[in-house]
Amino acid sequence: IKMNISYSGIINTIWLQGKQTFFVRNNALYLGDFFEWYPKLNDANPKEYTLNIKYAGKNKIYSNLNSEDTEGASTFQGKSSEIFLISGNIIERSFRGYSFIGNEEYVNNDKQCETWINIAQRLSSGEVKKFALVPFDKSGNSIIYVGAYLYPAQ
Repeated sequence: IKMNISYSGIINTIWLQGKQTFFVRNNALYLGDFFEWYPKLNDANPKEYTLNIKYAGKNKIYSNLNSEDTEGASTFQGKSSEIFLISGNIIERSFRGYSFIGNEEYVNNDKQCETWINIAQRLSSGEVKKFALVPFDKSGNSIIYVGAYLYPAQ
């Protein structure tokens, strides 16, 4: 199935203790994998995805899918049961062969990265290689609740 979807407007959901959870703004976005932001079948079976995104924001878009970026556009491809997109005041860091995406204070904290690696090794049935430390509030800073999404290598 090939489908074209266009979005316009603002996504702004409020969750735990009145904190913003999912949002799209000029230079930041967070569309979580469990938020219904794209048509999906609501099953746990992995599917092949290709997303072509035009984005005028200044920050790179990250995803659990593999990406190829050109100026003003990104293509994401891969096999997964869900898709997340995130952009804003965040960085990506390689640490011990793993990729960590999130706010600088979390991503550059070796002890915290070690903790997430240990959790993934205990809980994951597949080989996890990518961590997204989210969600973020409207200023791009992590809110009190920080979770990690663990994504198997593709």
